[in-house]
Amino acid sequence: MKNRHLIIFAIVVVLIQMTVLHIFNISSVVPNLTLVMVVVSTLVLDEVSAVKYAVFSGALLDILIGRGLGVNILAFMLLAYFICKTTGSSLFKDSVATPVLLISGSTVFLFMFLAFMNYFSVGHLKPLFWSIKVILIQIILNNIIGVPIYVFAISRRYRKRY
Repeated sequence: MKNRHLIIFAIVVVLIQMTVLHIFNISSVVPNLTLVMVVVSTLVLDEVSAVKYAVFSGALLDILIGRGLGVNILAFMLLAYFICKTTGSSLFKDSVATPVLLISGSTVFLFMFLAFMNYFSVGHLKPLFWSIKVILIQIILNNIIGVPIYVFAISRRYRKRY
């Protein structure tokens, strides 16, 4: 996929993440569309395009949120690279369990990575019970929006090939 298409797609996803998805919050937890799209892109696109998309999305989030430049870039890039290298062609892409497991694991990874970076930059962690509640709610929300997006993307990919 061309870089300009990846950038435009990343801009649209991040803008939807920051504006529209705040309507769908549960206990002040919002689904992370950017994370979902990084996971779906690693399954649908080639490895280089998926990592580029992860970097573009992370850079946009870092610029617009402003918590720390490079934190989301590094987290999404590591996530995309790890999924691309570990899944490869040995993954059942027709199964609905694939996006559920990958989105759930990616949500936990992203939360732990950001908590780790926050601990070393600020010096404290949020209470454990709050963290578990947020992770569980965000896993549910991410899977609710992620599975239909994955099914749509896979169906379009196979329809284009055949």
